[in-house]
Amino acid sequence: MKSPLRRTPVQTSFGAGTSCGGFFEIDFNAFVAGGSDPALVASVVVDTQWWSRDPAAPSTTNLTNALEFGLAP
Repeated sequence: MKSPLRRTPVQTSFGAGTSCGGFFEIDFNAFVAGGSDPALVASVVVDTQWWSRDPAAPSTTNLTNALEFGLAP
């Protein structure tokens, strides 16, 4: 990841047993409106990716595919 690195609040995926059926989500509109990151303003391009810890995984961590989007006014 490229600086500056920002993190959202900690979440739990609540996966069902060993099926890997858990998921993460965030209401990004509410996150931006909350004002916790003053750099998130209209016309900014956001690159995002979920990084999770999983003690049962061979590497103990996981990364999702990345996503890029722009913030509209």
